[in-house]
Amino acid sequence: MNNVLIIAKGVKYIDILLRDYHLIEGRANFIIYTDEINRVKDSIPTADIRKYIPSTFRYFDKYSLTYLLTQEKQTPVLYLDVGRLNVDFYRALLDFKADKVEDIYTNSNWEGIESANELYNINLPYIEYGYFNNILDLIKSKKINLSKIVPLLERIFIFPFSLKLGSVIEELENLRTIFESNSINKQNVYAGVGNGEGLALGYALVKTGTKRFFLRDIPIQPTSII
Repeated sequence: MNNVLIIAKGVKYIDILLRDYHLIEGRANFIIYTDEINRVKDSIPTADIRKYIPSTFRYFDKYSLTYLLTQEKQTPVLYLDVGRLNVDFYRALLDFKADKVEDIYTNSNWEGIESANELYNINLPYIEYGYFNNILDLIKSKKINLSKIVPLLERIFIFPFSLKLGSVIEELENLRTIFESNSINKQNVYAGVGNGEGLALGYALVKTGTKRFFLRDIPIQPTSII
């Protein structure tokens, strides 16, 4: 079975995990990071339950923990947001053909946003005006064309087992501080720190010249129906 990473940090998300886990039970090898190990182990004894250490959820940990698992398991790993376990399309992707995954597979772009260039002075109800301007200025200073960067939805993705992926993670870690600083010092509705991580992934892929493909095109086991 495939390896799937889920992070359930905090009572709200642990409750969601325990409510919806029956929808995915037995479909994969689940590695679950949580801050309440005993509670989750008692309810899900068959999963690999691990301690999530940070006191606040850090969005970039989706990437770093998934990468570390690919290296540990030496196989592709799918990351799935705990709040999306009830989405039929996402659950179908649990049955991806691991031996066919040699590249990164992601969801599509942020709704209505085709490139990072459109994020300058963006006015949205859940972040303050111009929230990403300092990040975009930093990216431009690295001589990266913003129109080539696609801000990607971060709810689900697959990382391959590849040493080349380390360069993508390195670029993500280089951006972590400014993203986390924004979430602490600028107004937004997010409970965790480092929101906007899909923009960071889009940048890291361009910066490293790394290919990625859409999840809708991933090879699926014939028993799965999307």
